[in-house]
Amino acid sequence: MDAVEPSIGWGVLHLFYRVDRARVDADPQAGKRIVDAVQSLVDDGHQALLFAVLGHKADLGVMALGPDLARLQQFQPGFQPHFPAGQHDDGVGRRGAIDPDP
Repeated sequence: MDAVEPSIGWGVLHLFYRVDRARVDADPQAGKRIVDAVQSLVDDGHQALLFAVLGHKADLGVMALGPDLARLQQFQPGFQPHFPAGQHDDGVGRRGAIDPDP
């Protein structure tokens, strides 16, 4: 895929996830796959910040930023299958179920 670069600045992607604790406990490699997905993005010259979200709407937040909008767009669906969680919210109000019973 060809790089898509903004004329000014970097693109930013915000993702929010709710963790399904039972699924996390059942898959001891889940955390490593999350770290590997983020490391792949960083290796491509982008930045990622993972943070705990306090409150009832999410448990984990991801802010990914970088010069290539196509790579950021590629990161989102590539990250979701590795995440053993309930629901995600892409920061624009679109919600999708990773686990149909969060």
